[in-house]
Amino acid sequence: MKVYGTFVEKVTINPKDVITSLINDALGKDGWIFKEDGKLFRGFELSRTLDGKEEITEELYEYVKALQLVNKRLKDE
Repeated sequence: MKVYGTFVEKVTINPKDVITSLINDALGKDGWIFKEDGKLFRGFELSRTLDGKEEITEELYEYVKALQLVNKRLKDE
């Protein structure tokens, strides 16, 4: 016989971890954003010696910039 249940437990979540996770979800692990020649890009590591880039939307760029700002403010506290 299998018995299923729901557990409710109080937990503490570090907001810095949540913001970092959202950034990683948007860019990939250790990804970054940058502007080049008026275009917006997501940078990523292809290998130890080679970086890749792909063009991104302004919406994604602004979203990540906002998350980075929140993360910076949390770290400064």
